[in-house]
Amino acid sequence: NWHLEVPSDCSVTFIKEDSKSIYNDGRVGAPIIGIYEFSASSVGECIVEFDYSRGWEGKSNQPKKVKFIVK
Repeated sequence: NWHLEVPSDCSVTFIKEDSKSIYNDGRVGAPIIGIYEFSASSVGECIVEFDYSRGWEGKSNQPKKVKFIVK
């Protein structure tokens, strides 16, 4: 699963997570697209980390980092 880490002083707030199947033919285990909704709460910038890992194994060594810039 993807785990998000949003800094407490971040200018964006995580709202919700959703997913969409790539295939519409009922395949079991088919790839999906993760959809993450954020809301800007103030002007500024911050980096949100997306870590793809199993909860019982801890964080991975290479989280994906997304920089948000709110003007």
